[in-house]
Amino acid sequence: MNRLTLLKRKSTLSWVILGSFFTTALVANPPLPDLDRDGIANIIDPDVDNDGLPNRIDRNIDGGIARTGPLRGRQIGDALLNNSPAELDMDADGLPDQSPQETDIDGDGLADGAKGEFDTDGDGVANGLDGDVDGDNIGNLPDKDFDGTGLNEDIFFENGNPSAYLDDAEAADVIRQVEAELRRVLRIGPNDRGLRVRVSNRPLAGMQCGVWRYFSSDHMQAWANWCYPDGDLTQLKAFVQYEYTGPFSGNMDDYVNPANYGVSEESRLFAQYPRGPFTFVNWLPGAPVSFYYTAPNQEATGLPPPIAALTVALGSRPNFWNSGEAFSGDIAPTFASLQPVIDLQRTLFRVTRSANGLAEARLLR
Repeated sequence: MNRLTLLKRKSTLSWVILGSFFTTALVANPPLPDLDRDGIANIIDPDVDNDGLPNRIDRNIDGGIARTGPLRGRQIGDALLNNSPAELDMDADGLPDQSPQETDIDGDGLADGAKGEFDTDGDGVANGLDGDVDGDNIGNLPDKDFDGTGLNEDIFFENGNPSAYLDDAEAADVIRQVEAELRRVLRIGPNDRGLRVRVSNRPLAGMQCGVWRYFSSDHMQAWANWCYPDGDLTQLKAFVQYEYTGPFSGNMDDYVNPANYGVSEESRLFAQYPRGPFTFVNWLPGAPVSFYYTAPNQEATGLPPPIAALTVALGSRPNFWNSGEAFSGDIAPTFASLQPVIDLQRTLFRVTRSANGLAEARLLR
């Protein structure tokens, strides 16, 4: 006797009770939205509109022509691209995209802040290359909430701790003086508004410290710590690394105490193209300015790193070296200005964007 025959012989009473149970359950817990009616709720459906494109690379997650399922061949959902100002719920899960409860804006099953999430807004452009990561039609740089988490903060200067720096108005005199000196050192013109300076509210003993950041007009960027002895701005160091000089006691209070940190001999600058990986730039007086760069990891971006293209673009630099996805070499004989660093970022952006643009096109084909 097969399974179907056994099921048919179940008592009528059992089916009535079971049916009553499901009816009650459906009333108490109405079914979740299922745009393509494939039996998988939008909130966990890897292809909400069944158009054959996974949410993570679909430029319109909740609208298209269904290629499979009960609505095959029919246009379903909307015609709004993910980054359209009118698109308020791109994965059709019932949660508005800037809602604090929306933790998976593109409905691909990966939380927006997860290590493997490489396309938060599902527009087919990896976060590292996307000028608008959260798809709210506001570019990352002017967007105070670039990743759609609902946190309104300056990520390069606060890092989740709004009390790390003095209020700009409170530190206006120091900012004005440090900015003037940095413009001289970095050779940034007086009319270039890309430079910003902040002052730490936890200065090291006898030192005035802070952070500076520079944005070029095309969104390349560089930043570093600055520091000088109190009252002697002529001793300003524009590229500062701090090192722990306190006891290795295992007591957390020791490690968060500013008195247990000092300025190291190493000088380091950080640079980054729009939402790309960091480039470390070492600068020591009298030594060549050198860089260290790691290409975007495929696990994080979903796209193969353009190793060959980067080797061609960077290979002519002095002391060039690469091993796998890591590249290093000299930028300039001495640090005469910030421009060579910004130009390096433009090269990295151009090569990576060009290579990954082709990969994106293949994914969408």
